[in-house]
Amino acid sequence: MNARVKYAFGNLAIALCYFVTGTLGLSLHAIGGIATLLWAPSAIGLAVVLLYGLKWIPGIALGTFVVLASRGVPVTPSLVIVISDLAEVWLGSILLIRVLHFRPELDRVRDVIVFVVVAFVISLLSVTATSVTLFELGRFDATRAADVWARWVWSHFSGDLIIAPAILTCVRRSRAPRVKASRVSLEVVTLIVTSMIVVLLVLGRWLPPWLPGAQAPYYLLPFLLWAGIRFGPRGAAIASLGASVIAIIAQSFGLGPFQRLFELQSFIAIATISTLMLSALTIERLRAVERKGAIQMTALDAIITINKLGHVVELNPAAERMFEIREREVLGKDLAALIVPPRLRDAYHRGVRKYVSGPGGTSDQRYRAWAWRARDNTEFPVEIAITRVPVESEVLVTGFIRDVTAEHRAETAWRDANAQLERKVAARTADLVAANLELERHDSLMREAEKLAHLGSFDFDLTTKKLKWSDELFEIYGRDVNTFQPSYWSFLEAVHPDDRMLLQSRIERATATKKPFGFEERIIRPDGSLRILQTQARIFVDDKGLPIRLAGCCQDITERKQADAVRSRLVQLVESSADAMISLSPAGHVETWNAAASKMFGYSAQEAIGKPCTELVPTTFRSDVRALVEAVRKGERLPPYEVQYVRKDGSLFEASVTASAVYDECGQVVGISKVLRDVTDKKRVETQIRESLDEKEVLLREIHHRVKNNLQVVSSLLSIQVSQEHGEAARKGLIESQNRIQSMALVHQLLYQSTDISKIDADEYLTQLTKRLVETYNVAPERIGVHVYSSPLMLDIDRAIPCGLIVNELVTNALTHAFPDERRGQVWVALEQHANLVTLTVADDGIGIAEPIDFARVETFGLRIAYTLSKQLDGTISLLRSHGTTVRLEFPVAAHQLDQAA
Repeated sequence: MNARVKYAFGNLAIALCYFVTGTLGLSLHAIGGIATLLWAPSAIGLAVVLLYGLKWIPGIALGTFVVLASRGVPVTPSLVIVISDLAEVWLGSILLIRVLHFRPELDRVRDVIVFVVVAFVISLLSVTATSVTLFELGRFDATRAADVWARWVWSHFSGDLIIAPAILTCVRRSRAPRVKASRVSLEVVTLIVTSMIVVLLVLGRWLPPWLPGAQAPYYLLPFLLWAGIRFGPRGAAIASLGASVIAIIAQSFGLGPFQRLFELQSFIAIATISTLMLSALTIERLRAVERKGAIQMTALDAIITINKLGHVVELNPAAERMFEIREREVLGKDLAALIVPPRLRDAYHRGVRKYVSGPGGTSDQRYRAWAWRARDNTEFPVEIAITRVPVESEVLVTGFIRDVTAEHRAETAWRDANAQLERKVAARTADLVAANLELERHDSLMREAEKLAHLGSFDFDLTTKKLKWSDELFEIYGRDVNTFQPSYWSFLEAVHPDDRMLLQSRIERATATKKPFGFEERIIRPDGSLRILQTQARIFVDDKGLPIRLAGCCQDITERKQADAVRSRLVQLVESSADAMISLSPAGHVETWNAAASKMFGYSAQEAIGKPCTELVPTTFRSDVRALVEAVRKGERLPPYEVQYVRKDGSLFEASVTASAVYDECGQVVGISKVLRDVTDKKRVETQIRESLDEKEVLLREIHHRVKNNLQVVSSLLSIQVSQEHGEAARKGLIESQNRIQSMALVHQLLYQSTDISKIDADEYLTQLTKRLVETYNVAPERIGVHVYSSPLMLDIDRAIPCGLIVNELVTNALTHAFPDERRGQVWVALEQHANLVTLTVADDGIGIAEPIDFARVETFGLRIAYTLSKQLDGTISLLRSHGTTVRLEFPVAAHQLDQAA
C-alpha cells in the first residue's frame, strides 16, 4: 500500500470517527439541532492534529460535514460549522505546539494548564464566530441564542477536556508512578469495580439520604484522584473519560445527581482538570526525586547522611568506593567508627553535638579534615561541606566529602618547592650583593658588561704604536692586568701561527681602505689552552684623512663554536639514524625531515616540509592524529603509541611513535618532536609468534584432555573391579584408589577447560572434589553437610594434585569414620593464603580421634599419603582433637606456582 492510499484511508478513518461520535452525541442530547452536551469530534480533531500534524484536516472537514448533513442541516450552515471547526483545530495546534511548546504526554503541570486555557479559548472563539455567522444568515433562533451559545461552548470545551487527553496519553505513553507488575492488575480491577459501584450508587441516587453529600457527585472524586496518582496522566484521562461519559449518558436519561446541564458540565470540567493536574504534579514530584537520586548516585564526591546521634542514614556509591564499605552493612552504625580516625573521634562527636544543637544551615565553605579507611587502617586528607536538613521531627546532617590526597600532595610539594625557591632566592640575593660590590670596584658599567659578555675592547694608536686593552680582554688572553703590558707584537705572538699571516694582511688592507672589518682568529693562552675570538674593528682618521687609530672589540666565542660543533654532530646523528625523526610546528606541519623519514615515506625533505602531518596517515585516522598533536601541544606526556601511516606510493605500514613537546626558554611549547620506527615486520613476527603459541596451547589442552581420559579409563576399570569384588576391605581399598585417581583426573579436566591452562581455580576444584566424594559414599546432605571455603587462588598442577589427594583422604576419613550410627554433623574444607603461606584445613565436628597421632609414624594408609604429600609440598601437617577433628596443612607458596586470582 503506497503513501497516497494510506493517506486516503487515514482521512476516511478520521471522517468515520467524526461521524460516529458526532451522531452519538447529537442522539444523546442535541442542542438546537447542531450541538450536543459533549461534542467529541472537536476533541478527536484536536488530538489528531497535535499528534500527527495538520495534514489530516481533510478527514476532519469531511467528517464534520457528513455529521451535519446526516442531521439535515442545510449546506450553508454546515459549511460555516466546518470552517469554524477547522479553524478551532488549526488555531489550537498552532498555539499549543508552535507557541507554547506543548507536550502531548500531559505529564507536566504547565502542559495541563496550557491545554485547559487553549481549549477554552479556541472553543469560545470557534463557537462565537459560528453563532454570529449563523445569526447573520438567519439560521439561529434569537430567543435561545444565549442559552444555545453557552451550552455549545461548554460542549466543545468539555469534549476537549475529556476526550483529547485520553487520546493523547494513550498514543504518547506518559510516565506513571512505579507500581509492581504483580500489583497492577489487582489494583486496576479493584479501582474499576469500586468506582463502578460508587458511580451506580451516585447516578442511580441510591445513596441513603442521611449520608452527607448523598445528592452530590463528590464521592466520584476520590476514585478519579486514585487513578491519576497511581496510573499517571493516562490513568487520569481514561478515568475522567469513563466517569464523564457515564454521567452524560445518565443525564440524558434523566438520572444522576445533576439538576441542570451546567452543573454536569461544571463537574466534568473541574473533575477532569483536578485529576490531570494532580497526576502531572505526581509525575513531576517523581521526576524530581529521581533526579535527586541520579545526582547522588553519579556524584564524584562522597555524600553521607547521619542523624543527630551520628548514625548512618544513607550514603552514595562514591562514599562506598572512597571508604571501601557497603551501605547495607553500615546503616544505623556510628559514622565515627567507620570513617573518622580513632585519634579524632572525641572531637568529631563534640562537633556533631554542637552543630546539631546550633542554628545549623548550609556551610558556605569547605574545610579540610582527615578521614580513615578501616579496611586497610589508613588515613587520608579530605575536604568536607555539611548541611543540616530537618525532616519532619528528625534532624539529619548531610556531608559532602572529597578526597584531596592529590591536592594535599601537590600542596606539600608546592610548600617544599616554595621553601627551596626561597633558599635559592636568598642565595641569588647574596650573589647579587657580591656582584654589586664587584661592580663598585670597577671603573664603569661598560667594563662589567664586557666581562659578563666575555667581550673585551682594544685601542691601538697607529702613530705611537701603543695598545690598550680592557680588563676583560686581559681575562680573555689569560694575562695579568697588573703585570702584563700589551703591545702589537705581543698580540701577534698570541695569535695561532696558522692565522697570523692572514690577520696581518687584513689589518693592512683595512688601514689602506679605511673600512670597518671583522675576522675570526685563534689565540693560544700562556697555559696552552686554545680560544677562538670574533673581532670587529674600524679605522679612525684625522682631519686630513690619514689613519691614526685602530679600535674594536673581541668576543670569546669558544663555547659557541663548541655548541655549533655539538649541534652539527646532532644533525649528523639525526640524519644517520635508522628511525624517522620529524619535527612539527605547534599547528602540526612538518618543519624538519631526516633521511630515514624520506626512505620510510618516499617523500623528499622538500616535498615533506610544510605538509600537515595528517596527510601522512589514512583518512580514517586523521582525527585521532589531530587529537594526539593537540594533546602534545598542550604539554601532555604521551606514552609510545602505534599508528598506521601511508607512503607516497599509497602503501600502508605500521610505525611505533614517540611524541614529545619542544619548549623554549620560557617553557612555552614551540614545536613537537616525533620519532617513528617501522614495526611492520615486527608486527608480522608477533602475529606468527601468537599463532604458534595458540597452536601450542591447543596441543597442551589436548594433552590434558587425553591424560584425563586415560585416568578416567583407569577409574572405570577400578569401578568394574569393585563391582566384582566381594570382600569389603578390598572393595573399600579399590574405591579409595578410584577416588584418588578421580581427584587427579579432575585437575587435568579443569586445566584443559580453564582459560589459563597452567592453573586451575582452587575453589571450583575443591567444590567439585568434595561433591563427588559425597556422591561416592552416598551421604545425605541433611545428615552430613560438607562446606568449602577458598580464597581466590589459582593452583598449578604441582600444587593442585597433592592438595586434591590430601583433601580426598581427609574428607573420606571424615565421611566414613567421624559420624557413626547415622550421627549428624558438618565437614569444612578451607584453603587460604596469608602473605607467603598457604593453609589447607579439613575439619569436622564428629566423634574425634581418641589418641594423638604422629604423622611420621602413622600406619593408616590414607594419613600416610597425606603426610607424604605434605612433605612434597615442603609443608607441615598437624592434628587438633578438640570439638571433633581438625587437620591443618601449611606450606609455602612460590610466585610461579600460586597467584591470587584477578
